[in-house]
Amino acid sequence: MASQTEVSLLDFTEGVRSVEWYVVYYPRTPYFFWTEWLKQGFRHCDLWRAERFGDAPDQVVWLRLKPTFEILECFLEFDPTPPWVKHPDATVQKVTALSKAYKVREWFAFGPNTCVEACKFALGINSFWTRTPYQLYKYIQRRGGILK
Repeated sequence: MASQTEVSLLDFTEGVRSVEWYVVYYPRTPYFFWTEWLKQGFRHCDLWRAERFGDAPDQVVWLRLKPTFEILECFLEFDPTPPWVKHPDATVQKVTALSKAYKVREWFAFGPNTCVEACKFALGINSFWTRTPYQLYKYIQRRGGILK
């Protein structure tokens, strides 16, 4: 499959919208026995999206989707610092998700309640075998950061 590196006007047929996210992958000290098997630098992930309220570079708030084992947090970061500056040890990946209105996600595209599943759900990814943060990173990278 050829990867596309930018969205063109031809991608926007009737009912298609574009949502840009930044997937942030964090290195962590293993916190459960099985997390030591995850690739270092890719032991957790969450989503950030910039919402601008003016023209100045600091007139931005960040919508953050932060999945944890206990709950799914969704909140606004009023600090205009982007995630790649705020978390210099993290890997940040820009993603453009093109979604068609009223399209139902695959019915059986589910897995354990993990950070990866929450990010896949928010991005509209239907990849059953994508289970770890590193696999999510490679999945998005193969598509050039554009999800259709």
